[in-house]
Amino acid sequence: MAKYNSLFTFFLFIAGVTCGYGQSKLVFTGTYQGNYHQFDSILIEDTNTGSKIMKYYPDTILKLLITGTDEIPDASEFSLSQNYPNPFQVNTNFNIYLPHDDRLTIAVFTLSGKVILNFERDLTSGLHSFTFSGSEEKVYLLSAKSSKYSASIKMLNIQGTGNSAAALEYNGNLSYAKSPKKGKGEFDFNTGDNLVMKGYMTDRAGSVISDTIYDTPTESTLYTFGFLKQNRIVILMYHKITDDAPLNEYERTSVEFENDLIYLRDHNYQILSMDDLPLLRSGELKLISDGVIITFDDGYESNFTRAFPLLTTYNMPATFS
Repeated sequence: MAKYNSLFTFFLFIAGVTCGYGQSKLVFTGTYQGNYHQFDSILIEDTNTGSKIMKYYPDTILKLLITGTDEIPDASEFSLSQNYPNPFQVNTNFNIYLPHDDRLTIAVFTLSGKVILNFERDLTSGLHSFTFSGSEEKVYLLSAKSSKYSASIKMLNIQGTGNSAAALEYNGNLSYAKSPKKGKGEFDFNTGDNLVMKGYMTDRAGSVISDTIYDTPTESTLYTFGFLKQNRIVILMYHKITDDAPLNEYERTSVEFENDLIYLRDHNYQILSMDDLPLLRSGELKLISDGVIITFDDGYESNFTRAFPLLTTYNMPATFS
């Protein structure tokens, strides 16, 4: 496993309105498989008030404000909300506030910069609601522009699958006369409230991993998310190995099969046999990485004449039936 040396820290400053001179700092770091790792986002929720906010690197400052009163709305600023929920599974929502009638343009990109959809429409002033439906991509970048303003967000698809193509649905004007005045990075908080802090990171395989911390902060504290990848076992089922062109999806050439074995070796998969399963269950054997069990069925002669010599060469067990 490659080591990750980057460090991502969230600084949260508690600045109460009733005691503005007092200040505490909550510092968050993350580790992945025992090494420091930059994580993508952190969701902070106050379970007493229901307030939620998602922070993204490199936006690292969050003010926890003790107000006790509603903020006075301000209708002078364009705003794009973070999508909710985020990470999401297939569908997620976001709002855009237009301070005056304007033409709104929305574009959604993949991490590679490919534009997957566009939206453009003349809209009246107010708070407009949208629903985004993801597809196989796990990370999307959304950009919103008016005639004078622009903003962008990152959306994480924790499921990584869904519709055959991404889609954007306009839900209409929510008819709010004013947008919230709450400043950037501010968060309603009362001393003694319970916070749920959930961090998310994406590993090199594209899987989203999370860790959750529960606490009631009363003073400066360092929190460390411990991201751990859950190792899995995959069973590969082969049929016939041939040196000729495969006649159907159940056949694989000797060259292709050898390339499979090289891939498993070079990517540090733990090659297991069926006999290893009860040992894993009892704890006599440990799963130190993703495991693979190689199997062959139908009893083809090529299993012995072609597959077995390659398995012997790469010192990998297999189950034949």
